Amino acid sequence: MHLPNFHSAQNAAWRLLAVVKAVFQTTKDIPPVDAYTVGWICALREEYDASCRMLDEEFENPGTEQLRDPNAYVFGRIGEHLVALTLLRTGSFKSYIAAQTARDMARSFPHLRFILSVGVGDGNPSPEHDVQVGDIVVGVPTNTARGIEQYDMRKHLRGGRFELTGRLNPPPDVLLSAVSKVQGQYNGPMKSDITTEHLKRMNDLPGFQRPEYDRVYHSDHRHGGQSKGSETRDRLDRRGSNCTTRGVMAHYGTIASGCEIADVVTKAVYADDPKMNILCYDTVAAGLMNSFPSFIIRGIGDYCNSCQDDRWRSYAASTAASYARELLLTVRAEGAVNEPRQESLVHLPGTV
Repeated sequence: MHLPNFHSAQNAAWRLLAVVKAVFQTTKDIPPVDAYTVGWICALREEYDASCRMLDEEFENPGTEQLRDPNAYVFGRIGEHLVALTLLRTGSFKSYIAAQTARDMARSFPHLRFILSVGVGDGNPSPEHDVQVGDIVVGVPTNTARGIEQYDMRKHLRGGRFELTGRLNPPPDVLLSAVSKVQGQYNGPMKSDITTEHLKRMNDLPGFQRPEYDRVYHSDHRHGGQSKGSETRDRLDRRGSNCTTRGVMAHYGTIASGCEIADVVTKAVYADDPKMNILCYDTVAAGLMNSFPSFIIRGIGDYCNSCQDDRWRSYAASTAASYARELLLTVRAEGAVNEPRQESLVHLPGTV
């Protein structure tokens, strides 16, 4: 009769115990749903991929599949903050989808304090703001605007003027305070470019590296046709040397957003409105601001004209994600927790 080896049985028992402990430890280390305080929304795959690279650590799903939430999340940590990151579902009207995504996210995470919308937008260069591809535009209030203006909410008047027919909520105060700290770090004359360190997380992804040159069309330029202005404005500028030598700049002001992409003529009219002082265009931000306290960060992947060029889009997604990471590292965790929730003031048509 063959008797089992005592030491073999003991070793098997210890191995089983180690497995049980490992499973228990893994389960115990998964942060619960109510520990997440920051939402992070992207509209494009490039934005999503770049944003995921900014996480310090990833976690398993804490159980949102049981909450009837259609959003698919990546769960992670940046500094002291636990972040729930998602990519918008496909659809024609990104602003409406973003609004519903924010509401689903708010239901799933009861302690969520704010949402970062991190992605790519079309820049609007001006004599006051040398907005270039690869730069960052942060939607913050000015003396004449609330940071995000919805061009669907404006009625055209004679003489190129507009009448405001609705307002979007301003960004959360806790993030506006953090911006004041980050602003000097990014654009100070003696400061290094903070994005450089964060962008190292993208070094192994060739498609996300900085392109070599930049092309600039004026906002009223129509590709293949005449501009609405004089012939001297219908031109192509090559800013290769300046674009590739100067670091990433962050610009602060108004982002114009709408349910649909504005045509080149509409963009040109807005670009010439001194009260608006638009730095960037997008199609997502308008859906978020009145759905949940949100903060909009855009990397400039192109310019506001009809000549679309996607070569800078992935890099711009990386610069926006790097700024968002730096912003969260500036905000103390208790600041996020103490930020009061704000109720939606305006209901967007087509949202639930």
